[in-house]
Amino acid sequence: SRFIVIIASMSPYSPAAQLLSQIWETKKSIKSLSYDKKGSLKVSKSTYAQVCHVLENQNVLKEVVSTIKIPCRNESLLYVLLYELLLGPNKKIRGGGVVKRLIMKKEKELKGVLAKCAANSPRVIFPKYARVNTLKYKTDDALSDLKAQSDSIHVDPHVPNLLVLEPNCKLHDLPSVKSGNIVLQDKSSCFSALCLIHGNRDPLKGNCIDACAAPGQKTSHLAALLPKTSTIYACDRNEERLKILQQRMKLLVGNIRPIVIKHIDFLTTKQSDFPNAKGILLDPSCSGSGIFTSIDRLADSKDDDQERIQHLANFQLVVLKHAMSFESIERIVYSTCSINNQENEEVVKEALEAQGDKWQLCAPYCLRGWERRGNDVEGLTSQQAKCLIRADRDDKTNGFFVAYFERKKLDGGSVEATDMDNSSSVATKSTITHPDQFQVTTDNHTIPVKVKNSVAKQLVANNGKTEKLQSAIPKKRTKKLAWKRRQMDQKRKRLLEKKKQASLLEKKKQALLLEKKKQ
Repeated sequence: SRFIVIIASMSPYSPAAQLLSQIWETKKSIKSLSYDKKGSLKVSKSTYAQVCHVLENQNVLKEVVSTIKIPCRNESLLYVLLYELLLGPNKKIRGGGVVKRLIMKKEKELKGVLAKCAANSPRVIFPKYARVNTLKYKTDDALSDLKAQSDSIHVDPHVPNLLVLEPNCKLHDLPSVKSGNIVLQDKSSCFSALCLIHGNRDPLKGNCIDACAAPGQKTSHLAALLPKTSTIYACDRNEERLKILQQRMKLLVGNIRPIVIKHIDFLTTKQSDFPNAKGILLDPSCSGSGIFTSIDRLADSKDDDQERIQHLANFQLVVLKHAMSFESIERIVYSTCSINNQENEEVVKEALEAQGDKWQLCAPYCLRGWERRGNDVEGLTSQQAKCLIRADRDDKTNGFFVAYFERKKLDGGSVEATDMDNSSSVATKSTITHPDQFQVTTDNHTIPVKVKNSVAKQLVANNGKTEKLQSAIPKKRTKKLAWKRRQMDQKRKRLLEKKKQASLLEKKKQALLLEKKKQ
């Protein structure tokens, strides 16, 4: 643990040292400590920039400090001065003071250690990513808007409406960013919402739950991907984070899409709290071991403590199993910004062991071209591992993990049984597999049909006869079946026509051969 004593000083670096100390002590983000409720900076721009640079290089500075012992009780000021001397733009420390004199005595040793550290752990540099908020802005307009900020700009090949820009371009102060037309969001974190809505060829319809929603980047992405009529239930148990979520939704979504924000712990919820919900986006707290670029993640520089990781994995498993218990849910996306197997593949494996009779892993259709897949772990087949999505620094984005689940289906596309009464007594021609769905065999075609329980029970009582079924078949389903029959008839006709043409050609060839022989 750090022993920090802040001493009042006239040093030009004291404000930065104080802010850095607050970040370490409170574990709050630099933005929450530096900005007021109106969005104005409470510290100078130079102080904010200094602290950002120190946090970006904190791991290297930490290694330097642990190698070259400097007897200084004001650790935050020590880090700020070391950054200025070793990595700052001027490579020197302004002013004087006791800490500066202690550092300058070991200047050569410090620079030697820095060179070794930099060689062993090169700094990670990714492109800048900007997601176009299609609820308010068009991608073409965003491209025109950002051309002046980056010499190189293009649309990402995997995530629609995600723009890729040069690493050094500055976007935070742009009007289009401040207005919510453009969202600064890393590429891999866009996978969660994308997979939930477009993980299947057929986009998800209905309402969605964002179980751990704050600060709201993924929630706003869901809003942009879902149909206009769909509602998003955004949950978070932390009151402060919930305020940030409310502010972000007001800026990014407004009244364009219906979003219900709930100050609630998802683990205490039940299915009736979310009417007509069909999908759950579950992005719970994790170790953040995959985040290589976030300032706030770097501020919490804990080593990967196995006990802490296991504690997180236990929580993640409980939340995922709770999500799987909702009978109305058809799809679930479980994601983390961790690269640890314990929080990713191991959690998925245990969840499937508990709920595998109802849920299955599927390879997200929207990321079919993505190469990096899940790690092989005991308990998951190689095919299941291939369904999992992983991202790493080599993909020019932060580390990320996505598992896409669909409720398991039986032959014919009907949803697997959960609580249907008397299902074993149904005749072979009609097999009931869900309270509101069953298969019907008619005219050599097997189709899944939605009916009410009362109709299903009537069929059971009538030994599976299909006469009464006709009134229960929805009109759309009947039309679709008729269309399929017409298509099959047309296909048969085309095949017969091809056969006739082929036989005529064969007869002509034979006739020509006979004529040649006669000649």
